[in-house]
Amino acid sequence: MMVHSFDGKDAGAEDYRRFADALGFEGAKPTLTVGPKTFGGIELYLGWTADRAFNEGYFIVDRRKTDEGFHGED
Repeated sequence: MMVHSFDGKDAGAEDYRRFADALGFEGAKPTLTVGPKTFGGIELYLGWTADRAFNEGYFIVDRRKTDEGFHGED
């Protein structure tokens, strides 16, 4: 399940974390996919993606574009 934030400043990220915690996903935060958790025999992954201004806050890691460092350390 992918949550898409249309706010570049991640409005709602704290609500997303609480939702993830309620489902038992530990360590959920923007830009990180967590899981799987099995619900009714189905494996579920949970992730957050957001709109960003072109290249704002992005880094290249393993030849892939990521905004992993955008949020700092939690």
